[in-house]
Amino acid sequence: MKPGKRMRTAISPMIVLKNGKPFAALGTSGAARIISTTAILASNLLDHKMGIQEAIESPRYFARDAPNELQVEKGIPHDTLDTLERLGYSLKQREDYDPFFGGTQGIVINPDNCKRMGGLIPAGTVRSPDTEASVRQRKKARFIASNTGYPNDN
Repeated sequence: MKPGKRMRTAISPMIVLKNGKPFAALGTSGAARIISTTAILASNLLDHKMGIQEAIESPRYFARDAPNELQVEKGIPHDTLDTLERLGYSLKQREDYDPFFGGTQGIVINPDNCKRMGGLIPAGTVRSPDTEASVRQRKKARFIASNTGYPNDN
């Protein structure tokens, strides 16, 4: 920071509409990784038809500091990583649920009833390698998602 300069921020909470109605609300921490994480979450929900908890827990990646350098979590398939390396990318492997990628929270609104009771699926994860607290929180979120009756959440 310098006098007369503005701080860069990437705060970007997102509300997703489906057929003109609210479908999901999500947000994440993670400094410069906020923008890519938000895009990954939206793509997971809409393009890959994942449930909210699955979308939040999916592996993440980030590219910014160098044109051909990618930060990736371990869960990305090996064939994908091999292809990226063949294309000239340098990969920095990070642990699963690495706090580098920030924490994420989100809800999906059940389009069938739009009601709070059973219609909202809260999800979130502690982005830290398998500490007791983060494992407990992920298990609880998966249990809630699996008992709401909302499709694609297990």
